[in-house]
Amino acid sequence: MAGGIASNLAIPPTHLSFHLKASTQAGLFGESHQGRVQRDRVNLAPIRDRIGDLTQARCAGHPEQCVGLRERSQGSNAVALAA
Repeated sequence: MAGGIASNLAIPPTHLSFHLKASTQAGLFGESHQGRVQRDRVNLAPIRDRIGDLTQARCAGHPEQCVGLRERSQGSNAVALAA
């Protein structure tokens, strides 16, 4: 997984591996196995929860500052995971 993502981002895989490991331990990424093939997947629920928490903290008491934040955060993914 790190190799494909790092290639897309033009950064060394070793730099990315550290952050992916921490993200996996935090439950943001997971793995599934199909025979001998390992598939990496993104667990969107905790990511969306965290974005909601950050948005609430940022916008609390000032809803005018948050107009359009939800729509912008639901755009397309910038990086696709490599198989």
